[in-house]
Amino acid sequence: LDARIQVADNDHQVLTRWGQAGRESARMVWVALTDTPPFRGDGAYLVILTDRGAYLRGVGTHTRTRLGALPPADLISELGEILHHLEGTPEQHAAAPPLFLSAESGIPLEQIARTLQDLTPLAPRGITLVVPLPEGTRMPAPFEARVDPQGGRCPDGLPDTEEAYGELTATALQNAAGPFLTEGASACLAGIQGPDGAGGRMTVALRIDPAGTVKHACVTASDFSDGRIEACVLGAVLRSRFPQPTPEGIVDVALPVRLVPTHSPLQPLCGR
Repeated sequence: LDARIQVADNDHQVLTRWGQAGRESARMVWVALTDTPPFRGDGAYLVILTDRGAYLRGVGTHTRTRLGALPPADLISELGEILHHLEGTPEQHAAAPPLFLSAESGIPLEQIARTLQDLTPLAPRGITLVVPLPEGTRMPAPFEARVDPQGGRCPDGLPDTEEAYGELTATALQNAAGPFLTEGASACLAGIQGPDGAGGRMTVALRIDPAGTVKHACVTASDFSDGRIEACVLGAVLRSRFPQPTPEGIVDVALPVRLVPTHSPLQPLCGR
């Protein structure tokens, strides 16, 4: 393992449920074994334990760091200096780069547990265990969504209409859309891999007819590139029922939707 780390230098890629850190076709590829906090971007830190000591590698364009082999305690101290800004605001904690840990097969479990304990104060978003893929592992081609991401978008809003407008109270709108906004929308992330699987926001414009049925819905703004997510959300919105507007008429609504992943099941990431 030491020889592979030395040859790879700083050219590493880590694959997780939420996407990847580092560049494609890196010299050394790692895969997450444990649940991974959602993240966007490609910056991460990788700590590797071997019989020669501990290595630190920065993965991605924003974390180009190379240390080791050092005694684990010394390396953790160095990492603490690098990550001193993580003692800041909650926003900084939320934006902290992921921290990955791997160990050679001969490393005692007690040492791994001790390293995890020592690293925990430096990792406000948790630590993910990873393993290296064998040399020569065949990686699949990147997935590309087959749904046209522009198909349900209307950046300029709903089309003009000459129909008369009615009214719905904010309470009526919230009661009708609440279950979808709090639970149903996030179900649209099921099976989504890559950065989109980490969640995000979109704004849906919908037109409610006099009977309380959604007659038109489209996405005016979105964090997502995978068109399946927007198609799922729009399908759920179109199935929603609202009270009849009073006075009678149509009602146009801009609905902010936040999609949050509920869990991170492990997915097959490679073939042999």
